[in-house]
Amino acid sequence: MHLLLFIGGALLRLYLMSNSFFKNLCDGTIFSTPLTSWSRVTEGYFLMQQGISPYEGDMVHESPLTLILYSFLIKYCEAWIPIIFILVDICTAHILMLTAQAFIKKQLLEQKARPPPASGAAPLPVTEEQLQPTARLVAAVYLFNPCTAVSCAALSTAGLHQLPLALVFYTAVTGRWPACVACLGVSCYLDLYPAVLLVPLLALAADAGRSRLLTALGCAAVTGALLLLSAHGLGGWSFLRATYGFMLWTWDLSPNVGLFWYFFTEMFQHFESLFIATFQINAFIYAVPLTLRFRDRPVLVMFALLVLMVIFKSYPSVAEAGLYLALLPLWRPLAPYARYAFPVSCFYLSVTVLAPVMWTLWIHAGSANANFFFAVTLAYNAAQIFLVTDLLFAQLKRDHALRHGSNTEVDGKPAKLVLC
Repeated sequence: MHLLLFIGGALLRLYLMSNSFFKNLCDGTIFSTPLTSWSRVTEGYFLMQQGISPYEGDMVHESPLTLILYSFLIKYCEAWIPIIFILVDICTAHILMLTAQAFIKKQLLEQKARPPPASGAAPLPVTEEQLQPTARLVAAVYLFNPCTAVSCAALSTAGLHQLPLALVFYTAVTGRWPACVACLGVSCYLDLYPAVLLVPLLALAADAGRSRLLTALGCAAVTGALLLLSAHGLGGWSFLRATYGFMLWTWDLSPNVGLFWYFFTEMFQHFESLFIATFQINAFIYAVPLTLRFRDRPVLVMFALLVLMVIFKSYPSVAEAGLYLALLPLWRPLAPYARYAFPVSCFYLSVTVLAPVMWTLWIHAGSANANFFFAVTLAYNAAQIFLVTDLLFAQLKRDHALRHGSNTEVDGKPAKLVLC
């Protein structure tokens, strides 16, 4: 069954790569951004071949070591690059499936150590029967999600960035701390925003009896070592401005599925620094309060921060949503307590259909304007916000039901839990 899922996911990607309609659909910033565009990688390769630093202009924003890796692939096995992208996606799906299996096993062990649920608590806690179906569902959601499949067909490097993030979740759940620290360090090197996951990881490390200080220092050491290698390979630190500076200051306002580009296109320049700082801080500010509130559920906090990271980062693509959507089945026991599952699903379905339509009407047909496409991106980000808030509140309601039962009363009258 697992093998059929992987074969089906690979065949889907091969079909999309060979279909002219989807090739035209991939030509846009929905599935790739200035940070993940393969055309910019090939431009960087060309500049390196000419002996020019790829970071002198404003085209290349990939990290130096990955750019060297991609240049090696282009030079020696260019015909196999689509297959390599497909294999990376298959590998990520397999890691997510293993993560689901380990996570449910861990939940079962924790469940046995806790007091029995209160009478009337429904539904009952996690069961062993959920193990294999949930693991297969996680892999299927990643492999057959249009976000990840079309992004792979577009050769968006975002798919390659998902691999170390998936490893962070797997190694955190299974308690492989040296590997977890190394994977988080690699993720922070590729993209600044995964650094937000360090806060719940420190809580998870403390629960496992690991040193928080060593965990933080280990992550910093891995990222620092990669930066030093990059500086040594390029003969300087000029890449910092073109990579991390580019992420933080959002110099390129080309349209994407995020919130930055439209606001800063319309904004007066003398307000720009203030609002850039305000926007950027949203990707990081929630880590500490969420970790403190859900101290006993750090993996849930990691998931919530992953969603918030996709919402508030400067150059998001739909490929990055594929990772957290694949992990969403891990919280199936929360479904009966969720209030907005149906409207959020409708939002995602509508955005999946309307985003490429509005992009085509605006850019190719010229019969729409930026407001049409930005309205879709607002709906997309609103759906993500509703998803994460509903999930967290559902966890609170389930914890309350397991402790006190489903029928809550205040002064002898039925009560209802409300998110204020």
